[in-house]
Parts: sequence; C-alpha cells; structure tokens
Amino acid sequence: MSDLVPVYSIAKLFTAVAVLADPVIDLDDAIGTHARVPDALGHLRVGDLLRHRSGLGDYFGWNDYREAVAGREPAWPDDLVLERAAAQGVAEPGGFQYSNIGYLMLRHALEQRHGVRLTELLVDRVLGPLGVTSVHPLDRTDDWAGVRGSAVPDVAAYDPRWVYPGTFAADPDEIAAAVAALLGGALGAAIPDVLRRSSLRLEAPGHPFAEPGYGFGVMTDGVPPTVLGHGGGGPGFTLFVLARADGSSAHLEVVADEVDDRPLVAACLQSLGG
Repeated sequence: MSDLVPVYSIAKLFTAVAVLADPVIDLDDAIGTHARVPDALGHLRVGDLLRHRSGLGDYFGWNDYREAVAGREPAWPDDLVLERAAAQGVAEPGGFQYSNIGYLMLRHALEQRHGVRLTELLVDRVLGPLGVTSVHPLDRTDDWAGVRGSAVPDVAAYDPRWVYPGTFAADPDEIAAAVAALLGGALGAAIPDVLRRSSLRLEAPGHPFAEPGYGFGVMTDGVPPTVLGHGGGGPGFTLFVLARADGSSAHLEVVADEVDDRPLVAACLQSLGG
C-alpha cells in the first residue's frame, strides 16, 4: 500500500508560507494586483484572504457544487467559480468566514507570478527546503495512481481540481516533520514568528482547542498560540497536523474516511502533551 495520502486543505498552510515568503506580495496588497480576478473581488486584501476574514463566501454552500462532487462530475473551470463568487457579493471584511475561494485566488497569484503550477512552486520554495521528498501532484483524476485509496472506485473517480485552493499527496510523517521544521525556523525565524502573531481568536464551541484561533493559513490554540496546524478532508480521508509553536514536536492524524476531525485534533493534542 502506498504511504502517500491527499493532504487536502493542509496544503493551505504551505500556500500561506509561499505567500509570506514572496518578496513582491504584501499582506496589504489588493489581490487584483497579483492575480487576474473579477473586478468585484480585486480589492480584497491578501492578509484578509489568508485569515479567511475578507468577507468572501465559499462554494461549499452551493447545492449544485455538492451534487456535482457527489456525482463525481468533472470540476468546473476556476473562472466560473470566481465569477459566481463575484456575482454573489462580498460582506464587510473582519469577520471569520472560511473561504476556499480566497485561497483559490492566492493560488492564482502565486501561479501567475511564477509561471508554474502550485505544487511545483511549493516543492521548490517550501516543501523541498523543509525536507518533504514524497510530494505527488493531484491535478487530475489520473494522479490518484500511486496514492493510498486509489483502489477505492469512489475515491479514484474524484476530480482533484474540485480542491480549488490546490492540493497534493505526500507521506504523512514527512508533512508532520515539515510543519515542525517550519516552526523551528528551517526557513528562517521571520515566517514562524509571523504565523504565531497572525492568529485571531474564534468562537468554536465544542472544539478540542481551549482557545481556538486562525491566522495566516494556520489553526491555533492559545493566546499566544502554543500549538499550530491545519486540517484537511475530502473523499477517502480526513487529516489533522499539529505542532508545538516552537517546532519541537509535531503529530499528524489521518483516518481513511470522511469524518468529524475533532477526535483527530484531540489525538494530536494528546500526542503533544496538550
């Protein structure tokens, strides 16, 4: 059996790092200065998109999206999703609203600036330097070959392009080690410091985190954060990775099913002694 699993939204953490490390992209910049997006979305700030506080909604609430995914239909073009989001309007920034569409635009900003697909960019600028050698692209249905779960027809039929922010497959142990290395300063001290300081508190009753928050691509617990990580989930898998804020240790839990991730968060906390 392959050791590679789709990380799904855990990729957001590494996308955020790529944005923060880019010398041209500033947190206060309008996304429209770095990506071709509808005019109605161009003013949204990069920093707000990273924190899911831009006022932008998400496609998960669209009934036809859920029906198309359940029917294992081909993914819609990115531009269609962006145009529809623009037509629906944007709320005032500031409040937390998880938005995959925001990270789709951040992906476009990185890809259009550097001229390569997100996975290639992340391998070159983030994952490779953090020691991840197992990255496997998930850009089309054929890419499921060699990934754990690919023998399950319902998983293998899923078009990875539905993950509009972008994702990839990798060895879970390498992903946990990469998050620890990142927070330990493997890419320099500035980025982990920004990640720790970026977190804003959230109301999340029933969550295993005592003081939950979300920063630039990181889910956090504590003020200041004592642990940082991210969850991911989609056809065939649910995952959560968590690391101590100083990078001294990390743990990733993965279940071969689509389930509530709170038990996985609790298991990560227990593993880290939290």
